[in-house]
Amino acid sequence: MAQTNLFAGDAVVLVDGKNFLFRNFYPHAKLKTQAGEPTGALYGCLNGLLSLAHRLPNSPIAFVWEGGGETWRHRLLKPRGVDTPPDTVLEKKIKEIGWFDKQVKKSVSLIQSGVVAQAPLNRPVTIGPTKVEGYKATRRINSSEEQLGLRRMALRQVPELRKIFRLLGVPQFEVAGLECDDLIGILTEAILREELFQEVIVNSTDKDFYQLLTKKGVRIMQQDRFVSASDVMAEFGVGVEDWVKYRAIIGDESDNIPNIFPGIGPVKGRKLLKLGVDASKKNYQDVNETALMELMQFSKDGMEIPEVWKKLRTNYLASHIVVDDKFYLFDYNVRRDAGEIVTGLKRRSFFRNVACKTEEAHREFCEWLVRKEMDTLRERQDEFFYLL
Repeated sequence: MAQTNLFAGDAVVLVDGKNFLFRNFYPHAKLKTQAGEPTGALYGCLNGLLSLAHRLPNSPIAFVWEGGGETWRHRLLKPRGVDTPPDTVLEKKIKEIGWFDKQVKKSVSLIQSGVVAQAPLNRPVTIGPTKVEGYKATRRINSSEEQLGLRRMALRQVPELRKIFRLLGVPQFEVAGLECDDLIGILTEAILREELFQEVIVNSTDKDFYQLLTKKGVRIMQQDRFVSASDVMAEFGVGVEDWVKYRAIIGDESDNIPNIFPGIGPVKGRKLLKLGVDASKKNYQDVNETALMELMQFSKDGMEIPEVWKKLRTNYLASHIVVDDKFYLFDYNVRRDAGEIVTGLKRRSFFRNVACKTEEAHREFCEWLVRKEMDTLRERQDEFFYLL
């Protein structure tokens, strides 16, 4: 734990809840009580919480969750004439198998290597395609019934996990109709603007967060290591200030942000970016002719420049992590609920709820650990009540 000193400072940790869930679930996926009740996600996340607290001993930890329901990106990227019927939160998340399979491969790789802290940034893993229309509806899906079963098993443990976090007084944030990425962005902006903490550490393996590295005071923690702007440049050949522009060009299968043209991958995407294909510009007329001509070489269906640029701009908007609780594409309820959270933020909002630091809460938690047959955590039960 020699690296612990690197994490010192006046910082708060914002954890991407869903990302954390699956990273900590898979190594314990088969864990059950003698009665057959699955406990892998519960055990994995509680154990992961202690591990994170030990690596960042002076920083409070807060979890941020997906709010569920249709988001502004669903509406922005929804194909014309398509009215997607509302899914339940569980059904929607079960479709997102591609992300889960990536985490499985990462976890297995890290377990086999035994050197988590030195693991390189992971490149995307592609698993057999199944195409469906709509935002995040076309994640690449592995048809394995076992993987589907594991995912359902993990997600069904989330309500109880969140209940236990509440018992422990761990701060949790969510807004209905708002994705976790955006809420983390909004919280980060508010924390730094109001100087509640000097630094915000985002704990997630999601590459979307690289764009936040442009902000002074933001750090990204993946697994057991920090990812810097120089790491992103070394791995992808793109600066963090251009990350959203880059994603707009090449798309992102994990978020169902489409390629503008088939065949534009990382190499061609970097080339177009360097030539001046800058989707941050609202009008294609502001882009140099060489860049536009190079971009149009990929057109195979006769699209004109205005149509191409409209799609590129849509990708650019969808790739952004929102940091403004009054963002114009939010619906009224999201603006209201996110605004209420921002308005009520205090430094203490990110520390454990004092009301939960009681003997009664401690006893209830210990009894719960006994019922769940988590002997290892029972031996460490007092550590949970030393969390900030």
